[in-house]
Amino acid sequence: MTPPLSTRAGGVSLLPGPPLLHPSVRRAMGEAPISHRSPEFVDRLERCRRILCKLTGAANVQVFVGSGTAANDTVAAQLALRGEIGLVLHAGEFGHRLCDHARRAGLEFHEAQARWGSDHDFVTARRLLEEHPEIRWIWSVHCETSTGRLHDLDPLRRLAESHHADLVLDCISSVGAVPIDLSGIAFATAVSGKALASFAGLAMVFHSRPIGSDSRLPRSLDLGAHAQSPTVPFTQSSNLVGALEAALSRFQSGGRCTVEPRWQATRELAASIHDALERRGLTPLTPLAASSPAVTTVELPQGTASLELGDALARRGLHLSYRSEYLRHRNLIQICLMGEHHRSEIEAFFETLDLLSERAPAS
Repeated sequence: MTPPLSTRAGGVSLLPGPPLLHPSVRRAMGEAPISHRSPEFVDRLERCRRILCKLTGAANVQVFVGSGTAANDTVAAQLALRGEIGLVLHAGEFGHRLCDHARRAGLEFHEAQARWGSDHDFVTARRLLEEHPEIRWIWSVHCETSTGRLHDLDPLRRLAESHHADLVLDCISSVGAVPIDLSGIAFATAVSGKALASFAGLAMVFHSRPIGSDSRLPRSLDLGAHAQSPTVPFTQSSNLVGALEAALSRFQSGGRCTVEPRWQATRELAASIHDALERRGLTPLTPLAASSPAVTTVELPQGTASLELGDALARRGLHLSYRSEYLRHRNLIQICLMGEHHRSEIEAFFETLDLLSERAPAS
């Protein structure tokens, strides 16, 4: 039996990023670099784009150097070109950041803000759309990484379609983690270093319609420059693209390209995580039925500091997400399953958690 990847690497990684990397991805990253102008590189990038479109049902995708922040800034630049009013729905840290992207791009928009960790406030959203029929785009996070909530796309689609608005999505933590249909979605963003389980450094913007280059935009934000180039408009790392291709090959099986097998395995692990937490008196912030299987956010009881617990687990080779300011502020930890995980890793986490609980002084 193949040992767990994270165990072989010297620890258990339950982080949202960097994800758990398959050996084939590491090998691809270590290959000798080639020119981004070479036919071999262009073919490799095109294969990545085809697989990404098959995985998501999107009509088009551009892949370029950058982070999730860069991808969302690129989308904001496209919305700015349109000069239309929009609506941002948010119920967590990364939904709130979409508002920041929009403000920095000079967009005019309304907000429908819901309680942190809850579903979207569709009552407020519908009211705003009725009061402002000029709204032409709606922007939302799909998987709210800060809380673990996976927002249902169907009501978001219906909301947009009923008011003749385009739907725009941040799918940075959902592409590769859950089945997703991006057909008809105006813009959606993803990255290489989350659930696609490659190295960080590549940003992706999916788009439903052809896009032309526009000289009013900074070159780094010009999505159309990528869409119209017969090769690539700017320098890219052949190593990052090669690693991404290796990671994407893990989603191909029997001539099909699907996230289903990994999603099913992750769902089973997520259910066991929720069950084990609840048996220990710990409640996930988002119920299992409404959460992404790749992200479980846990609010710790009073007297247990997330920073101290996270540090203690890290010293024992168990790496969680807990250092971000928005997590520390709310005393939260996160157990994330980005990549191909094993049940033994989850068992090791809870065994260590129990050991630390036994050693903790009584409050």
